[in-house]
Amino acid sequence: MILEMKLTKENFEQIYYGQKLIEVRLYDEKRRKIKKDQCIKFNCLNGDNYVHKFVQDIKVFNTFKELYDYYDVKMFGDKYDKKQLLENIYKIYTKKDENKYGVVAIELESKED
Repeated sequence: MILEMKLTKENFEQIYYGQKLIEVRLYDEKRRKIKKDQCIKFNCLNGDNYVHKFVQDIKVFNTFKELYDYYDVKMFGDKYDKKQLLENIYKIYTKKDENKYGVVAIELESKED
């Protein structure tokens, strides 16, 4: 089963070109279904583009800060430092949701269709 996720143009391009190797989300009901080696179809919000990536691993954390501290910042693309990553993620998700669900790092492996 292929899971679909939507990305902003910037995040889509970084995943498409292999610059971003980890996608970060809340560990909600949808993300709890993700399994290692599963294919995810990432759709770009600003167009009809998509890319398939396979899940190499999944790691669950209590907070986004714990997650970002665990990895080398380069795994999240080449545009931000950890402080900026945290600021950006809290523009999308609330701390209340973070506390409710926890967070997940979806480690991506580059494989073509």
